[in-house]
Amino acid sequence: MNMTIRPFETGELDGLALLAQRLNASRQTGSTFCCAKAADIRRDFEQSMEWGFACWADGRPVGLVSCFPDREKGNADCSLLLDACGADYREAAGALLARARNLWGLEASSLRAAPEALGRRALKLFLEEAGCGSLEKKHLDQAWAALAQGGRLDLPGGTVLTCAQGVLWAGRAALPEPYDFPVKLGENPLPGGKILVLEKKRRAELEKPEKIQNLLFKNALDCDIMTGTLRVRSRRAGDRFAPAGRGLSKPLKQVLQELRVPAPLRSQVPLLAWGQELVWVQGAGAGERLRVREETRNVWTVAVR
Repeated sequence: MNMTIRPFETGELDGLALLAQRLNASRQTGSTFCCAKAADIRRDFEQSMEWGFACWADGRPVGLVSCFPDREKGNADCSLLLDACGADYREAAGALLARARNLWGLEASSLRAAPEALGRRALKLFLEEAGCGSLEKKHLDQAWAALAQGGRLDLPGGTVLTCAQGVLWAGRAALPEPYDFPVKLGENPLPGGKILVLEKKRRAELEKPEKIQNLLFKNALDCDIMTGTLRVRSRRAGDRFAPAGRGLSKPLKQVLQELRVPAPLRSQVPLLAWGQELVWVQGAGAGERLRVREETRNVWTVAVR
């Protein structure tokens, strides 16, 4: 989609006002127009002539942008967005959001690399998904700045945003209760709504092209040598983990930092323990004790959904 932003002209006001009326256009703050008549909306637009820009996609008007846009960057601070002919812009923002997702949140660099108007829209969608209601322009400005600067923000609805090590996360800051319970093959519901899935397979079923095989083996445990009960739990003070093939044990806190897990999420990362030893960490995969070896014939694969 080829988007351009340019000053709108008086002759375009009637068409833009009708479009805004038909689509019930809303301001970036989420508040709707105080007037519903096209003539009144036109008057609202006309008062923005000195700093108003029209937004066009492939020659079609898709919105009105105001509040001092930055012509040099070719984008703008979108206080008013129409999402004309409706889904194109939303669809592009949704696609950007999907590309930016990682295991823990969003890759901040992916949003920053996009045209700012599009990146801001994707960020707004992400914050709304996280439960952030009643977003105002100042909140979106702060969140956008955090993509580059890092830090923590308190947002409406009790939502907290953090950006560290290039990972953007948003959600509730309340710490979950510690948990520890035995797991079984199949689905194991976790606190917070996710599900830990364990499946027993023969090693031969994991023989795939090398890239896929490595990923599968990373999250596979040697069940030929496993005895007793496997448990899933949250982290504890003093936890250590020996990642498969590393030849060393590390504090779990260091492992989670290396995985770029946002601080508010670290108490929610599921851990599998065999006896007193951690044998699997989400994101890091299997530990040395139960890693798949040449002689392994049967495995448990681990996934979190």
